[in-house]
Amino acid sequence: MVNKHIAVILVVAIVVAAGVSTYILSDNGSDNSDVSDETVTDYAGREVLIPENLDNGIVTVGRLSALRWLAYFPEEMQKVVMIDLGIQKSIKTGALAYSYAYADILKNVATHSNDNLDDSEKIVQLRPSLILVNDMTYKTNKDKCDSLGNLFPLAVVDTMSDMEGRGFWDSDYKLCKRFIDQADLYGKLLKNKARAEDVKSIFQDNIDAIRGYCTGEPEYTIYIGGPINQGANPLTSTYNPYPTLSLVGGKNAMTQTSENRIDNSPEYVNGLTFDCMVVDPGTFGVGKGFDKAQILSPNSQGVLLNIYQKNHDDNPGNDVKTFMTLPAISHGANWDCVLAGAYFMAYLNYGTPDYEILLERASAVFVSLYGAAGEDTLDNMMVYYHDLGISAGCDTEVFKEVAVEKTGENYVLTGAA
Repeated sequence: MVNKHIAVILVVAIVVAAGVSTYILSDNGSDNSDVSDETVTDYAGREVLIPENLDNGIVTVGRLSALRWLAYFPEEMQKVVMIDLGIQKSIKTGALAYSYAYADILKNVATHSNDNLDDSEKIVQLRPSLILVNDMTYKTNKDKCDSLGNLFPLAVVDTMSDMEGRGFWDSDYKLCKRFIDQADLYGKLLKNKARAEDVKSIFQDNIDAIRGYCTGEPEYTIYIGGPINQGANPLTSTYNPYPTLSLVGGKNAMTQTSENRIDNSPEYVNGLTFDCMVVDPGTFGVGKGFDKAQILSPNSQGVLLNIYQKNHDDNPGNDVKTFMTLPAISHGANWDCVLAGAYFMAYLNYGTPDYEILLERASAVFVSLYGAAGEDTLDNMMVYYHDLGISAGCDTEVFKEVAVEKTGENYVLTGAA
């Protein structure tokens, strides 16, 4: 059993990177009744006291997973009081879907430094009811996390970064155990097991619906171009497996390797056999190693030149169709975006569902997970990526076909005729 901390004056030494700082907290003579006698075992195998209530708020630590999973619990998201600075800077940008839905909350909460807990005194001063830390952050900052855990309920959650390529289902397209365990852990910590069951059902029901559209042989062999990962990437960067394509049983042109992300040369990509390229619009952003949009980088231009030449020669048999998808990765994999993107992949490969139903089902994913706050999430993300494309000289829409055209010295993507 974890000891409850009962004191009028509590003195705790927290080790920080620069040394040891001492914080003196007064709980005004209370008996710390905000913490119950119930415990739960977190992802790190630690026994954690479950808070009786969340009146003092929730702090999330680590840019991956912790806040993303909390977002599936709309009532408890109202209790967030502090997040990573990097997340706040990314509100309503990229594929961080929950940041669109909960923008009004997230832009007004306090922030701490990203992952390293160098300013953990900020957390102490808030005296939160619950701290959620992803396991990557916990492993690299164990002493600091454990010191905070001596003060307040602190639970370590599964980062799931190793799942971003292969997805959250097993070989039978059922939720994998780690996904189920994560939902259950949040349900227990938040004292909302009913919502945890809802979350599991939402994901499984969508998987079942998507798989129901996947009958017959997929129409295309697909190359995935430029998925977001640690920032924007050129079209020569790809993934295999890529979760939205894997979920529908699609054919990936790229040979699978031991790593999810694969960085190629234009020559290698152009030597692959594929009749469709699905582009992640994150490639319209500026990334490392190139001071303009990645779509305009030499690597991307080499791929686009090859497709342009194929589509303008006298052999229609080697034409390559190109489509825009919704990114699945931003601060780690966004499982809601995986579902939304998989509806599109089903439509692309099997012709079902109808396009309007595809949009309805994709939008409904965010509503079911975020409640009323999610109603405009898909539309807002599509607008963001359209505008990002315009800034790179490309006029495209998510979930639409595009054409490779030459504008001046550059090859760009525009809406297909």
